[in-house]
Amino acid sequence: MKPLSLLIIIFAVTLISGCEKGNDKISFEDMIIDHSCTELSSIPAEYITASKQTMHIAYGHTSHGSQLTTGMEGLVTFKGNIYAWNNGGSNGALDLHDYAMSGDLGNPDGTYFGDKIPDDACSYDTNGDRTRDGNWATEWQNSHTERVDWYSCSSAHSRPLNANMKAYAAWWLLARLAGWDSK
Repeated sequence: MKPLSLLIIIFAVTLISGCEKGNDKISFEDMIIDHSCTELSSIPAEYITASKQTMHIAYGHTSHGSQLTTGMEGLVTFKGNIYAWNNGGSNGALDLHDYAMSGDLGNPDGTYFGDKIPDDACSYDTNGDRTRDGNWATEWQNSHTERVDWYSCSSAHSRPLNANMKAYAAWWLLARLAGWDSK
């Protein structure tokens, strides 16, 4: 997930919800939501529901940021209405206003790609010749089963797997903000 996208989500949720649980402030110490926070089945359904009942999110982003929301749209088809969202939160969905601000704001499976000149489209240099000739997301998708391990969805400038992981991490973040202790 682009750091700007995650920062905007945290900032928007903080401003709108006040990050309070009862009389206690939720601590953001040691809360890092990244590519390792994508095990959707680990999140208790009660915290998904609590997120939808208590949060109102204004989300502004660049075109890359749409990977999160298109991933979240595809997740509804893949896993069901428990992950539904819309602008306003109608019908029990999460209230998430995509493009709340006008204008464009500007490691799979533990494998490190940072030294392989990766780009936003998930392409990388497979053999050290400084030419991007592989795509980690496409390789992962091809070695896993669609509609079982991953789902197809739009992912601006990237591949569906990238949007899938961002959608999972977004729900992980929302569940944590709703009080889930993922430890």
